[in-house]
Amino acid sequence: MIYDWRNSLVIRGYKPAMINKIQVIFGTLIDLASDLEVCDQRLRQQMGFKTLKTGKYRETFLSKDEFKRLKYSCALSSNPYLFDIVLLLTLTGARKREILDAT
Repeated sequence: MIYDWRNSLVIRGYKPAMINKIQVIFGTLIDLASDLEVCDQRLRQQMGFKTLKTGKYRETFLSKDEFKRLKYSCALSSNPYLFDIVLLLTLTGARKREILDAT
């Protein structure tokens, strides 16, 4: 059932990186269930989930000067929320939608 569920995520168009994150959460839940003695401790190893291959992404970081210029440009914007949004994005690594939907 679990493999079918994972394959359904692929079919529905979820990105491999997102499916891998879901698998990590699922594995953590199995570990918790094992700690609470709800399931066998070996269940996670028996399932043998392998992570899906993701693209070759290059991680880049802003230099101090680039970050300073970005903050300055945001401060000049007519949007009163832009500075705070960009600051949260850069400091947390969250996605834009996560910040905009935060309450």
